[in-house]
Amino acid sequence: MLFGLVCEGPTDQSAIINILCGVFNDDLSQEITELQPGGLTDTNNCEGGWERVLNYISSNKLRKSLAWVDYVIIQIDTDVAHLPNFDTPLLDENGKTIRSVPDIVQKIKDRLISAINLNCNDYYLKVEQKIIFSITVHSLEIWIFQHLNKDKKLVGNINNGEKRLVDSILKHYKNRPDILSELIKKKYKSYQVIKSFDNYDQLTIAFCKADSCTASVDELYRNDKSFRIFKDQLDHVKYEIE
Repeated sequence: MLFGLVCEGPTDQSAIINILCGVFNDDLSQEITELQPGGLTDTNNCEGGWERVLNYISSNKLRKSLAWVDYVIIQIDTDVAHLPNFDTPLLDENGKTIRSVPDIVQKIKDRLISAINLNCNDYYLKVEQKIIFSITVHSLEIWIFQHLNKDKKLVGNINNGEKRLVDSILKHYKNRPDILSELIKKKYKSYQVIKSFDNYDQLTIAFCKADSCTASVDELYRNDKSFRIFKDQLDHVKYEIE
């Protein structure tokens, strides 16, 4: 079983690799390939961004990858929805902000499907069994925040992902200054996460550990609705292969 990852960036890939290992309770590192951003030999020089996600899934690159991987996971943050060229404001028919996570996910999913179909009408219908959407509301940092979060009052929160993640890192690693200095840095009067593949691996490593993977997956499933939608798709894959 081979998974291909099409993500906004290497940090997203790192987290999803660990999450996949946790959901399947197995080391899948040899069965996962980073399609976008690619490796160092890839012509995109490891560059990411939501524009590259859309470009990848609307091109022959997706069609070629589906010929040799079993499933392609497409990850994107919903905080890009309003930007030019994504053009999918999270508003209902009355112009009011959509609050429902499933409705937000569906709206972004429809946008991604339209990109998949861009140069080949109804192509998605031919390959939908091989496509898994990892639509992070509103950012993958929210998933990691909810993974580290111990404040029940903040369960289900979907906003200010990076700030909340920084706050959680400061609490979670307060007794590990060696790790803390690697994960965050001070900029002006506030802190920000140092975004790297290795750092996001560190932040989600519990999903990969045999003694904590199930608990980590189950807790995040309870705490975040967009993760729940992602995991339900993976559970369907598990059911199909068993």
